[in-house]
Amino acid sequence: MNKIKPKCGCMTIDAKGSIGGITILWKLTKILVDYWIGMKRVHIGKFRLIGNREWFLVSTVYGLHTPMERGSFLDQLQ
Repeated sequence: MNKIKPKCGCMTIDAKGSIGGITILWKLTKILVDYWIGMKRVHIGKFRLIGNREWFLVSTVYGLHTPMERGSFLDQLQ
């Protein structure tokens, strides 16, 4: 029986073939999560350090690799 309890929260975008993914980890004993949204290439989350009143937003963007695709993706972000 595995008695190890998870100590981290996690949100992941899986790798596709040779194109890498991204994983965001946070320590459950230090950070509260109000929400976390994972889309194809973007993560957005609202966090608060335990003991603080202020929330902060974290966003990650996983862009495309070829110059042609990257330009189109950056245009869509705007």
